[in-house]
Amino acid sequence: MQAQPLIGDADPPHSRFWRTVATILALFFTAVAARQLRLDWQRILDLHPLALTVRANLPEKGGWQSGPLQVESGRTVRLTVASVAGTHSFALAHTQVKSSRPLGPGEAETVEFVAPAPGRYLLYCTTWCSPDHWRMRAVIEVVDPEEPDAPLAYPQTPPRYRIAREELPLDVAHQADTHTATAGPNERPNAATGAALWAQFAPARTPKMLLGDLGWPVVTPQEVYAALGQGTVAGLEAAAGLSDAARWSLVAYLWQQSATPQSLARGAALFQENCADCHGATGRGDGLAAPFSPAAEPDFAGLTHTPTRSPAVYYAKIARGGMGTGMPNWGTILDENDLWALTDYLTSLMFDYTPKE
Repeated sequence: MQAQPLIGDADPPHSRFWRTVATILALFFTAVAARQLRLDWQRILDLHPLALTVRANLPEKGGWQSGPLQVESGRTVRLTVASVAGTHSFALAHTQVKSSRPLGPGEAETVEFVAPAPGRYLLYCTTWCSPDHWRMRAVIEVVDPEEPDAPLAYPQTPPRYRIAREELPLDVAHQADTHTATAGPNERPNAATGAALWAQFAPARTPKMLLGDLGWPVVTPQEVYAALGQGTVAGLEAAAGLSDAARWSLVAYLWQQSATPQSLARGAALFQENCADCHGATGRGDGLAAPFSPAAEPDFAGLTHTPTRSPAVYYAKIARGGMGTGMPNWGTILDENDLWALTDYLTSLMFDYTPKE
């Protein structure tokens, strides 16, 4: 006798369909609930900032000392920097995070901020603390909470000019021949005098266009002065008949016009904050840390150094650092605008600039 199937053993097609729909809906709502739980948990975390503590010792005694410096992007961070030995101040590259004052031994400061976009951000000391001050750098890693294992890079901005850095004489000592007329001016060139001469010649091209024709930013002040003396600069051929001082004044005017008052002011502020300890408040190479430098500090305001340096050389050396000179790289700290602002300021020091409207 053949057994009859029990009612319910069979699985009608419409039942399988609705079970599949129910399963999909259950997975969907589970995912939504999980995401909401993660967002709620993140809000709870944000109510309690992540505390990071960094102890600032002398660089030869360990420099920055801390546990892991890793945070999630968007997370509120409470960073405390405590000075153990020496005097330190701090800033976090590519952010507005910085200390309000130098911290002596036993002093501390806490700053609170929201972690920026994922990347590697340098915490660096902004007060010269020892001959090894350049080693006072630590990395805070900001990770993407959605992809915590994704590779991290230092923040960068698109380059303003295409410069073949490997072709620049970054590490060659330029000794200007002070006995020749093309080595440098005998007195600080005056941009106002140059402006009057420019108006007299009234060339069709603007100063920036003319400098571009001459190879800006790789061209040096000395090379522009020489071209003016040879009468090979279109629109300024008559400059060949001017005195040495007048031609240098034209160079001063061209260099002034290559910058803006805003970039010069920004460059001056950056210089005082990051460079003056070694290079001196006026760029004469007489900073308080200059005696400890492995190499002699250049005199940017002198009349034999800057004429032989192109803006590209200054820019690249600031970004890369000075090999064997104790000067660290600033390319991982400053963005493109700040690098060029510093360059504008350095190249202005040999000239007598007047305010522009």
